[in-house]
Amino acid sequence: MATFLNHYDMYMSESSRNVFRYPSTDTNGFFRLVLIDPLLRGPNAAAIHVKQFYLYDSFDRVSLPPYVAISHVWNSSDEALKAAQAANRPLHVQVEENELRDISWHGLQQAASIAKYLGYEYLWLDFLCLNQLSSADKKLQIKNMGNIYRCAAAVLIMVGGIQAAHDLHSGAEWMDRAWTLQEATLCKETFAVFQWEHEGHGLLVKDQDRCWVRKMQGNVGYARLLDLLPMVGKPPVLKVVSEFGVVEESEDSESDDTASDTESEGSEIDFKSAWGEFKSGIQEVVQEAVEDVAEEAANDIFEPFVSDIANEGFERIECFNFSSQAGQLLRDIIYSTNEATRITAIWNAIWLRTSTKEQDIVFGSMHLFRVNIEVDYNRTLDDLIFDLASRTSNFPGWLTLGSFKYHHPSGLVPLPPPFESNSTFEYGVLSPARKYVRSRTYLDFDIRILELSHHHGQLFCARLLQLRPKGEIKSLSLRKNCTRLIFGAKRGSYKHKSQVVLIGPNGHELETECLFDGDLGWYVVVVGHPHEMDRPLMDTSKTFVFFLGYSNGRWERIGAGEIAISYELIRQNTIRSHCRLYQGSLLASSCNC
Repeated sequence: MATFLNHYDMYMSESSRNVFRYPSTDTNGFFRLVLIDPLLRGPNAAAIHVKQFYLYDSFDRVSLPPYVAISHVWNSSDEALKAAQAANRPLHVQVEENELRDISWHGLQQAASIAKYLGYEYLWLDFLCLNQLSSADKKLQIKNMGNIYRCAAAVLIMVGGIQAAHDLHSGAEWMDRAWTLQEATLCKETFAVFQWEHEGHGLLVKDQDRCWVRKMQGNVGYARLLDLLPMVGKPPVLKVVSEFGVVEESEDSESDDTASDTESEGSEIDFKSAWGEFKSGIQEVVQEAVEDVAEEAANDIFEPFVSDIANEGFERIECFNFSSQAGQLLRDIIYSTNEATRITAIWNAIWLRTSTKEQDIVFGSMHLFRVNIEVDYNRTLDDLIFDLASRTSNFPGWLTLGSFKYHHPSGLVPLPPPFESNSTFEYGVLSPARKYVRSRTYLDFDIRILELSHHHGQLFCARLLQLRPKGEIKSLSLRKNCTRLIFGAKRGSYKHKSQVVLIGPNGHELETECLFDGDLGWYVVVVGHPHEMDRPLMDTSKTFVFFLGYSNGRWERIGAGEIAISYELIRQNTIRSHCRLYQGSLLASSCNC
């Protein structure tokens, strides 16, 4: 239940040129919204009018007025800054006692005009709706951040920051930031706001996908995120229309259809046209191949080539960095209806995100897991990751991350590297986190995590087999390892391979090829069998596993990979066991699970 408090209104006009800040007498924890109509007044007449609500019980969409939340980045892009400077309508916000942040009345009005067009009266923006000078208020608001975006009637994404709308065709930091992951995925009515300098509304077409772009005043457009994401990658075809949602068939298209019909009835083949179509088809195949492996670190390598084969009618959409693993994982989080797939995609995605404070890697994503961890910036990222894993153990998506440093004493939960502010995880020279993130490796989990505890160890229920190497361990080609370094690990991409013998509890032996990272251990633990997104099982001949070994005086997870044996065959020749890793020891016993 929410109660509106008239006497706590805040008001500041553009003409006052004041710095926006909350008074020291402000009460922490109020939910605040900005009225849209005052923002839309003309230059020097616009105003920020904040209304505050007291939440008695839980955050509830029904008890609040409908509002639009803004997702953005604090460090604005060069394009957004340039547009804001041209408008020359700065707005100064005090975020620390000795720190001001410049945003823009221009960008605020762009967002507000779209929110108003969508039919809403209120706006939520962290710069204006959180008391940036109160650590107590921010702690309470961060705890509710997932609810703020989940309960919004709509979310507007400004990838270049709130200064101004960003260019669709320029890269931006929005995709890499920790907080934007949940901001983009918690509300179904999520729209992207961007510069749109075409003469009218737009219809973007690629294969069977369609995306409508509505043009607003001031060369600003917006589109539904779910429709826009499929347009990223290979450039779509653009049709500019005067009436939104209506496309008139042109005479040219009709004549093309007639020509096609005539040709199908037996007319002579136009070899010049046929060669053109063949060449175009080859270009599309090459383009799709580039997109399949391209990652942000390699954009500079492929950019000249990609430009040559781009659709001449519309440039590539770069602001969502679709060619990166982060972009692929965002799409998977949004589109997946399988909870195990969604959780796994989130775990992989947060390993690629950046933040100013290390704790925000977890605080900025925890509501996607439907958990609420107490906001405490004195805790380490290592501790928070372990806490998050223990709360999401039903779907241990973190087990699909590649083999690198892991928690002690568990050897199971991934250990983040030393944190560097606003930088992606790095495990050393030539060891970026993307190298270990397996794009789209999704499993039907067979393993069950029963307990993750610092005090009692880690207990899991799984199929356990002994392992005996057979033959030498071969390193895969330098070319493949270089590809992993640049583009990240892909499904089925490993550093080593070897023939191994797996021994079941009844002594039955299975010989197979094993592709893996890290080291082979004494035991194989079956994690699950792979599938792609929400599709049926694509490859029934592979099973995903990890290896337990005795290293540095303790039992721990020392590697992971795939064995070329079907899960069904594994299931028929094994029984489940309870295994506990505790203080370096491995205890295993049969179970009736």
